[in-house]
Amino acid sequence: MIVAEDQDDVALTPGRPDQPPSHTTHCKHRRPATDKLEKLPPFEPPCRPILCLLRHGCRLLLTVVLHKPIIVPGRPSSKAIQDYRRTPQRLGGKDPVIWGCYRGMVLLQSVAGRSGVCRAGGDPMASDAEKGVGMDRKWFGLIVVVGLLAGSVFGADLKLDEKAAVGGEWGYRPEDGDASAVNPPSFSWRPVKGMVWEVQCARDAGFADVVYRVEKVEFNVHCPPRVFEPGAYYWRYRGADSQGQVTNWSIARKFSIGADAVKMPMPVREELLGRIPKSHPRLFVRPENVGKLRAAATGPMKKEFAELVRQCDRLMANPVSTVEPATYPKDIVRNSDPWREIWWGNREKVIRTLNGAATLGFTRLIGGKEQYGQEARRILLECATWDPKGSTGYRYNDEAGMPYNYYFSRTYSFINDLLSEQEKDLCRKVMKIRGDEMYAHLCPGHLWRPYGSHQNRAWHFLGEVGLAFLGEVEGADDWVWFAMNVFFNAYPVWSDDDGGWHEGTSYWASYQNRFTWWADVMREAMGIDAYRKPYYSQAGYYAMYLMPPGKVGGGFGDLTAARTAKSNVPLMSDFAAQAGNGHWQWYVEQLGGPTAAGGYIGFVRGQLPKVEAVSPKDLPASRLFAGTGQAYLNTSIMDAGDSVQVVFKSSPFGTQSHGYEASNSFLLWGYGQRLLIRSGYRDSYGSDHHKNWMWSTRSVNNITVGG
Repeated sequence: MIVAEDQDDVALTPGRPDQPPSHTTHCKHRRPATDKLEKLPPFEPPCRPILCLLRHGCRLLLTVVLHKPIIVPGRPSSKAIQDYRRTPQRLGGKDPVIWGCYRGMVLLQSVAGRSGVCRAGGDPMASDAEKGVGMDRKWFGLIVVVGLLAGSVFGADLKLDEKAAVGGEWGYRPEDGDASAVNPPSFSWRPVKGMVWEVQCARDAGFADVVYRVEKVEFNVHCPPRVFEPGAYYWRYRGADSQGQVTNWSIARKFSIGADAVKMPMPVREELLGRIPKSHPRLFVRPENVGKLRAAATGPMKKEFAELVRQCDRLMANPVSTVEPATYPKDIVRNSDPWREIWWGNREKVIRTLNGAATLGFTRLIGGKEQYGQEARRILLECATWDPKGSTGYRYNDEAGMPYNYYFSRTYSFINDLLSEQEKDLCRKVMKIRGDEMYAHLCPGHLWRPYGSHQNRAWHFLGEVGLAFLGEVEGADDWVWFAMNVFFNAYPVWSDDDGGWHEGTSYWASYQNRFTWWADVMREAMGIDAYRKPYYSQAGYYAMYLMPPGKVGGGFGDLTAARTAKSNVPLMSDFAAQAGNGHWQWYVEQLGGPTAAGGYIGFVRGQLPKVEAVSPKDLPASRLFAGTGQAYLNTSIMDAGDSVQVVFKSSPFGTQSHGYEASNSFLLWGYGQRLLIRSGYRDSYGSDHHKNWMWSTRSVNNITVGG
């Protein structure tokens, strides 16, 4: 329809265009003879609840009907369209009823225009003098009625979805009555596509005393940038669509924050991204800290540097192949032996090739030979020619795609000064495709359904890619911001503050070891200390109670049957050092002493700080990990060879992911021997044997009910 060029001339009352109507007289329900709208008498229908809809509708009707029309035929200007679309905002702000009236009348006017009732000259509500044609009164009346009805139809359709969370969903957090172990808590609610969010926290259930408010939250999670005073609070949220129309408020949920809660506010986006260095390197080391590492290489870490040099010399003597890995043949059977050989073989090739490049690049950066850097450059650029959605694509084979993405990014950052602008541009184009593919798969769904096993490492690998290419690849800032929102609001997922782990000790060690890389990256690039999270103050007790020194068998979960206590030492060494926990240090020393990470990551971490070992002899012999629903009952945690242990599971996580055993399953060890065991061996996830034997209660000792 044709609208006024200068919408700012439209006003219901004299003065400002957005001034609300006067509340002193009633509307005369008439059209003025001229377009001088300031002559319109103020409007106020009777202020009774039953007439609220009428009041909203009339306000909208007057705005739409009485705007100054363009008398010339043809398309309206873009400014006129924008001004017209702002009409309900001027009158009703984000009121959904006013929006509904507006949308309904616009819809019907469009229909009227197509049917010939509204001709060129353009406004169906214009006077005869203004448009030069007559208008049937029935259309005027119909538009009024539809506008008012639409106020309740369209205005009421933006209802908040507050269905309870189901299995696989992160849920509403804090739940009603929760005591938050961190200050501030992170908030989570059910997402709705196309919405931005407003969150409020108040001291009272009626929200008369609002102490925190944030608007235009992009995701369905939020961690405030400041700490709260200890005490009790209520929180609620609501959504707004792209037109500014808002939903109703959610129910209010009560939570409390203790004086001892860990202070972990999340910096706002601009501040967080602003902490990241503008130049390279950015991953594991900042540009201003390279000198410290070079000094360490000739000083206290000379031995570790010499080992890096030996690794590089081997890579120079036997250069890695940069031939692109093969894709699956068309007739291959998924999960068959030939399929697994390609699936896992491509992963190993990527790691061997690109981690080799990262090792060469890092060693040159801290004082190694210049040839190391040139060989890293060769590998990087040749791998950049691989099809980003081919055999090493994230969605094609994520076991190859994930290491490609983070090792490529590390190498790019370590040798950035050796690359020409043309070479950098090639790398950026490749990682734009690969980063977008990961981001599209993970964001925003992972924030509400964060229990996918592989996704629980993919998100922080995407964070590494984003950091390496921040300011150089469009969207890299979104990748970093998403990763940080996962960390603050939806991680870790297979545990709670007790320190347990649902997926079992094998996946605990594997996934947490990889997470420590991201912890290193966050701390160096953005000053965020991951180990302040409450989970990490308890995580080491999981291994101590389930696998005391000398234990063979890692409890429930995939790939744990033959796992030994000594296999926990690398991760426990890092946890003990990061947390300064003497009990965990005792555990490490009982099993042969600390083990450094090795490679360039081990060098960056430096010599682990010395932690005094403390015997756990005064600790209880048994422990319940309530969050994962597992109890470890020991006669002693000093030595598995001198202990009897019962492991029992009745978990809120059920049989999800790699923690497949049913609730009411149990295991028994006695003096180092497995007595009541679980059976089966996972050859491949989801294989016939894995799915049809191990996923059933027949494979474990289990208390069944009615079975």
